[in-house]
Amino acid sequence: MVPIGYFLTGIMIDHVLSPLVDAGGVFEGWLGSSGGRGIGLMFVIIGSLEIIWGLIGWQTKRLRQMEDTLPDAIPSAVIVSDRSQLQQLADEQLQHATN
Repeated sequence: MVPIGYFLTGIMIDHVLSPLVDAGGVFEGWLGSSGGRGIGLMFVIIGSLEIIWGLIGWQTKRLRQMEDTLPDAIPSAVIVSDRSQLQQLADEQLQHATN
């Protein structure tokens, strides 16, 4: 899908977005008067969509609190000087993981 997107993006910029920012276009004067304004408009559109997507994600409580909900991939280090106590902690973690 990605290579198709690369191909279609160029066509979309040349035939859809560039005419919108050229002289007489809907967005004339928004992004300056030099070449490359079509891709500039594409960046503005994509940036706006990313901001909207981020705000929607922020409104989702489960997504916003994911850091607190999910367990750490690597648990915190346990520093114990007594080997028998360390073995007991390891056995408890193993027992908890297998149940």
